[in-house]
Amino acid sequence: MKLLLLVLTIAFSNFLYANQVSDYFSLTNEAELLICKEQPELALKHYDKAFQLNMEPFGKDVYNAWICAYKQNDTVRFTAYSKIIIKRGAFLHDFTHENLLNQVPGGPKVDRFSNIWRALKLKIPKSIDSLVRADLQAIRDADQPPRKFFIEKCKGQYNICGRDSLNIFDSLNVLRLKQLILEKGFPTESKVGFESDFPANSPFFDIILLHDRSWTNRHTLDTLLYNKIKTGEFHPQNYALLKDQNISRFKDTVSYYQDNPYSVYGSFGIYVLDKEFFAGKLVKFDIQKIDKARADIYLEPLKEMYAKGAYQYKNQEYHFLDFKYMFIVDDFPEEAKEKIKTNSFTKAETDDFNSIRLHRCKYGLRH
Repeated sequence: MKLLLLVLTIAFSNFLYANQVSDYFSLTNEAELLICKEQPELALKHYDKAFQLNMEPFGKDVYNAWICAYKQNDTVRFTAYSKIIIKRGAFLHDFTHENLLNQVPGGPKVDRFSNIWRALKLKIPKSIDSLVRADLQAIRDADQPPRKFFIEKCKGQYNICGRDSLNIFDSLNVLRLKQLILEKGFPTESKVGFESDFPANSPFFDIILLHDRSWTNRHTLDTLLYNKIKTGEFHPQNYALLKDQNISRFKDTVSYYQDNPYSVYGSFGIYVLDKEFFAGKLVKFDIQKIDKARADIYLEPLKEMYAKGAYQYKNQEYHFLDFKYMFIVDDFPEEAKEKIKTNSFTKAETDDFNSIRLHRCKYGLRH
């Protein structure tokens, strides 16, 4: 009987935690949609609630909340959010935060907030594991020499003449990353800090995975990354980018552990052409299946992603999406450019994709 109660207690705890992870991504998505609707005061309430849940907030979310707090002249929230990202080593150089705030249109005077940041940075030490970060950096550093060699040897066309050799190097780096994770634990932002010390950047180990073009090899970490989404330790946006990266090169096999067996997430649908934003209709794909797959890993529907991407492109102080989502295609052939324009939603359609009004409010919040 005691064993049964213990099992039920553990199962119930896991259920509650899974709900908290789901709620976190729901709240931060709604906060971003509210920002796009020019309602930062409501967005901040959503961020506050998300950051109170039983999981570590992601740097990009804290950063967007930090920008909102600054624009709202809210020193209390600005202070609270600054503490989180300072602990993770944000903005290594003294004037980085000031330069960022100076680029925010419509904000209050920077000096007051800059002084808050500097005072906090003097008092709050970084709390990351510098040894694990150094180990990750060593793997990242090992990524570069083979590329430089083949760039010189192949006159820039290293994807052609150096592909097989690079796959070997990249696969070895992925295996080194896997071993490091097994030995030292998963490298979350609170553990190893931010890539280039910027809170909204991709994970510090992202480049190791992106450069491994063999999905079979990268698959050694796929299960782990998917499960880390479920525990709130890996952001689903980064997972979607990794999964979608090879969609045009390989027929990706369905992974048995996925609740929704469809491995396309639509992260490749945004284009920037002649300094204009285009959201692709993805006519070759089943959007309903994509949205189901996105929902499985707590991502917003594709159209909401497009709405946020369009807003971010015009308001680049925010970082809802990794800028790797936005493919600059100015050097494409004219025929390809016209095809992108023809198969993209109009600006009016994209503007209407923000469906925050249809979201069901939780935690006593309102939209």
